[in-house]
Amino acid sequence: MAYVRRRGNQLAIVHGARDPDSSKVEQQVLFTIYSQREAREILGRGQPGGPTQFRRALEAQNPGLRFDWDKIDAAIAQNLEALPETYDYVGTRLRDGFRPDLRRFVRRLLLTDPQWLSSSWQLIDEHRKELEFLRDLIDWRLAIEKPSPAAAEWMADNPFHWRYAMSSREVPPDAEDFARGYYEKGDLDMAEAVFVMLTDMFEGYAEGHNFLGLIAFDRGDYPLAIARFRQCIDLGRRLLPKRVAEDRWWSDDATRPYMRGLRNLALTYNCAGEHEESLEVCERLERECHDHLHAAGHRAAACLSLGDWLGALRAALRVHRVAPRESLIAALAAHELGRLDDARVWFVHAMMNVPRSAARIVGQRLPDPEGDDEVNDHNGGVVLHGSIRGFLARRSRASAGFFASLWSEFAGLRDELRAARVRSDEDRAGRDRGAFDRIGEMCSLAFAEGYRTAPAASSDEATSPPHAPAGSSVARE
Repeated sequence: MAYVRRRGNQLAIVHGARDPDSSKVEQQVLFTIYSQREAREILGRGQPGGPTQFRRALEAQNPGLRFDWDKIDAAIAQNLEALPETYDYVGTRLRDGFRPDLRRFVRRLLLTDPQWLSSSWQLIDEHRKELEFLRDLIDWRLAIEKPSPAAAEWMADNPFHWRYAMSSREVPPDAEDFARGYYEKGDLDMAEAVFVMLTDMFEGYAEGHNFLGLIAFDRGDYPLAIARFRQCIDLGRRLLPKRVAEDRWWSDDATRPYMRGLRNLALTYNCAGEHEESLEVCERLERECHDHLHAAGHRAAACLSLGDWLGALRAALRVHRVAPRESLIAALAAHELGRLDDARVWFVHAMMNVPRSAARIVGQRLPDPEGDDEVNDHNGGVVLHGSIRGFLARRSRASAGFFASLWSEFAGLRDELRAARVRSDEDRAGRDRGAFDRIGEMCSLAFAEGYRTAPAASSDEATSPPHAPAGSSVARE
């Protein structure tokens, strides 16, 4: 609960925070009021909308804290005379928060001369990535031109600089864009350095830990990725609203770090071979976040790796119409259950929608991907392959041969689909919908159903009995 305390000729809105090291409760200052004019603005005796603007800004900066505004307003009014009439807000709230830190940093950088001391060179080299980010940020800040009069009016702060004073606890969007840009370009070292710095500077930055988890995942360091995603989940839980409607779990920005952390944790457990742990996270995704789509996808991979063919099949079929890559899981599980016609249908469905993912599962190499769709298909196939790596390493020759023969059998379909995509891309004006409609038809589940039955001259492997390892479970879900 926030309350007001008098501090000399200032008033502070504070709350009690327990120090994690000493366990003592200490006052944390949420906001300092410097003048009677500012206090009157907070109390609604100044410009219209002043109290609303102030309350919303302070509550947004401190989610999870309770503010009894009637008591806070009464305490401010009671101590109004302790404040001076006016105050130098530009000098205190603006420059005093920027210039001393800038001077300290510049002084330290000047003294750390790599031409003079080897230790200085070592220190600069140790922080090279952070300094490169700082250089990019400075260039970006200095490149911004003075706003036009119309823009300046929209960008204006009030005389007390509330917007500036209460915007310092969350990571600025452009800083996150910088770090995200490094990650998306594949510069993992740079992205890691910036996200570590941001998570150090901004307490509670859950999304930063999620990105650090993704960086560790991309490097194959699954234990570190798991630890990072758990940090994201723990911090993300604190951001959750008290109540979230079932249909608003993803549309509410406050829920996203928590959900992302759970999704990525389930995926990482699968890739690390810890499939039971992945199933537990899937249960949380469904129970707490109503995220049935991602829970089913990760559950399907976990069940397949554990030899639970029926569980894998059921999970994959829950989502394969909207996530066709899951048809690959369904096909693999169906073959293990001896449902060879079903395996054909679901493999064709996957192959038409995500051919590069299908190629990776059957061990075929394709030319380098071109365009966003092919890159996403390739990356999705890499992730899926990692999620079921244990199953693929143990599967029978019958399974490998069955799907390899399907890949060869349907080469003509892939060629036809590829030609239709070329025609559709070339028809930029959209005058001929024939190719577009054909793509939609070939990618549909109904189209795959037309290839349910194998040709009369099917191979012996395609009709071989199903492979079921000892101890496999078929009773899950």
